Amino acid sequence: MKTILSIFPVILFLMLVSCRFNSSYINREEDKRYGEQAIAQFYELLKNQDYKETYRFFDKRFFEVTDTQKLNEIYDITFEKLGNVEHYNIEKWETESIVGKDPKTNYVFLLNVKRSYYESKETFTLLKEKDEIKIISYYVNSDGLFKK
Repeated sequence: MKTILSIFPVILFLMLVSCRFNSSYINREEDKRYGEQAIAQFYELLKNQDYKETYRFFDKRFFEVTDTQKLNEIYDITFEKLGNVEHYNIEKWETESIVGKDPKTNYVFLLNVKRSYYESKETFTLLKEKDEIKIISYYVNSDGLFKK
């Protein structure tokens, strides 16, 4: 019995060392910066109406719901009714980062976008997996979309 008790701490130590731990972080500034960089690159292409190049920012799961033709229609309608992107600022943001065996970061950004005809609120949901940040969802909301 004494031998078993003396081996127990060693076994417990080995079990703890062999386990992989995940840590979770909420709203870290460094995560925000990575998300901001992805959005800035996306908007630079959007400002130039380089639609095809924006596709690389979207996750394959996005295109399971909205194909590229539909995305182009959304871009066209948005530019036609709201105008060109002039600038934007981040109204709200949230991030959740999991570091460990299966790292990933979830991002949500709500932006106020100044366009040449109407302002819009644009929401991005991003996901970082394998060091790539991709858009999972993208929403544009503006009263200008409903004006003739």
